Amino acid sequence: MYLLKKYSVLIFIVLIVMIVSASIFLKNEGTYGNDEESIVEVIRSIDGYGEGSIEILDIKDLGEDRFVSFLDNNQPTFIQFTKNLDGNYEWRFIRSGNPTFTAFFEHVRNGEYDGAAFWVVTTNENEIAKMELIVNREVIEQEFPLKEKSVTWIPLPESDGRYMFDYTYYDKDGNEIE
Repeated sequence: MYLLKKYSVLIFIVLIVMIVSASIFLKNEGTYGNDEESIVEVIRSIDGYGEGSIEILDIKDLGEDRFVSFLDNNQPTFIQFTKNLDGNYEWRFIRSGNPTFTAFFEHVRNGEYDGAAFWVVTTNENEIAKMELIVNREVIEQEFPLKEKSVTWIPLPESDGRYMFDYTYYDKDGNEIE
């Protein structure tokens, strides 16, 4: 009888440990940036983000990195994920920008992609129709949809890894915006 009681307590403790371990494992399952639903779940888990509406606009993979452009309460934002050894995308960092129009730039050096990413996220309140972007003395002109949620990827010229930028913005009539 004493032996049965002793093993019952041991079996009970082992079961509790297994249940707690399984719940921790299952809680972490799906918290990667592998699909749109889990991306939203990751964003909501980060302090200061995802407390209101989240609208994913674009998902772009460059090498082992995934860039997700979205509106967080209608504010241009992106989150970057990197593929881990198991093939799941773990988040690295998140950044927000201006209320209606934000240009993002990131160096990307991994896997098959080695370069830089430059893109613009706009909201339905955007009034910037065109940007003249000077990158290392090369001029790039890019138009944007007005009053529309969008993501525009802008290819950058070849570089040794260093970039210098200058911007000029224009309204729909071609007037420079200060």
